[in-house]
Amino acid sequence: VPAAVALDADGVTTRPGLARQAAARAGEVVARGRAANILLHPGMTEEQERDYLTGSREAVAEAAGRPVGGWFSPERAQTPRTTALLTASGFSWFGDWPVDERPLRLGEDSASLTAVPFGLETEDMFALYARGLPFPDYHRLLDETIDRLVADAEVVGGRLLGLSWFGWVLGQACFADVAEHVLTR
Repeated sequence: VPAAVALDADGVTTRPGLARQAAARAGEVVARGRAANILLHPGMTEEQERDYLTGSREAVAEAAGRPVGGWFSPERAQTPRTTALLTASGFSWFGDWPVDERPLRLGEDSASLTAVPFGLETEDMFALYARGLPFPDYHRLLDETIDRLVADAEVVGGRLLGLSWFGWVLGQACFADVAEHVLTR
């Protein structure tokens, strides 16, 4: 299963070597902003937002030793100009919109940018912490989601299951069996 690892600029700066180790194992390295608690917001000027995007991308690419083409905003935060700035900054895709299980090519000033769907309901942090879903229910939710996507694919074509799993949640050893089960399916 191809996996992308999302890294933020502050994290790769404070933990030298982490980005290179992750990049060596990942199918793709993705920029995830400066830090989890520094969000894009409408109060930023266009120049501040552009600097945030390009600075994050450059820091992650340098630390990882390979190009960065994808973007995940911390907390999925955006402004009305984010997609245009992502395009202008050279990103080819972003994973902030939970669009219909199919990548969506944008138009107009973001014509070279693709929205890759990552549903919030299957994100481990959101499901287990924000919603308080019991872990067995989360495991069942993942299985039911896979079943639904396979059934839909038989009718309307390929579907994408974007899974956002955080190292401090599903990346813990006590949850490894569930991650392995889902990836095997």
